[in-house]
Amino acid sequence: MALDEALLDAHVNGDIGDCFRLFHFSPSAATLGYFQCAGRELDIGRCKELGIDVVRRPTGGGCVFHDESGELTYSVVASSKGTMKEIIASYSAICSCVVRALGRLGIESSFSPVNDIVAGKKKISGSAQTRRGDSLLQHGTIMISTDLDTLEGILKVDGKKLAGKGVASVRKRVTTLQECNPDITESSLAGPLVEEFEKIVRSPPLNDISPSIIEHAHQLEKEKYSKAAFTFRR
Repeated sequence: MALDEALLDAHVNGDIGDCFRLFHFSPSAATLGYFQCAGRELDIGRCKELGIDVVRRPTGGGCVFHDESGELTYSVVASSKGTMKEIIASYSAICSCVVRALGRLGIESSFSPVNDIVAGKKKISGSAQTRRGDSLLQHGTIMISTDLDTLEGILKVDGKKLAGKGVASVRKRVTTLQECNPDITESSLAGPLVEEFEKIVRSPPLNDISPSIIEHAHQLEKEKYSKAAFTFRR
């Protein structure tokens, strides 16, 4: 999370152009939206029992479970001008890359405003943003073979929110790519994702991150993201 904020800062300062990356959380982790209260959103004790890290994102949105062996996360840093100025339009543009990549793998999905992607009316990917100046950072999770029982066991979801979605439980609200097509793997997904993101993020994937950005990320990690006072603040 510190690295993504460092990339956003570099974009704001004009040190880098638009970019994206794909990554894992290791070990498995739960990320809190920037404005959330950990105790209201997560079973912290259960997370400790299962060895699931907890960290706060620089982006908003809801709590997300990142399964080390079953989930892929993307982040996009881009200009928030032009077609990306309007929030819903920017979510649509970025999420549509994921929809097209999934379509190439035979998964029929669609963007569901404000920030979800659904397949068969079930959520398969969620995303969240933050903006600074004329720059934006969007995080998104793609559930390939996420352990949905663990997800349901650690997240505290308001029953009214579920009712608004027409479902009785978290498990009935979400699905994974492998539930739709058992043959899909991270390797088969990564290539189409990269190619689709390159269509809107007009620079190559971020393969080499400069030492100054890495140094800034470590500073943010030390001063913010590793601090319990930040992660578990009310």
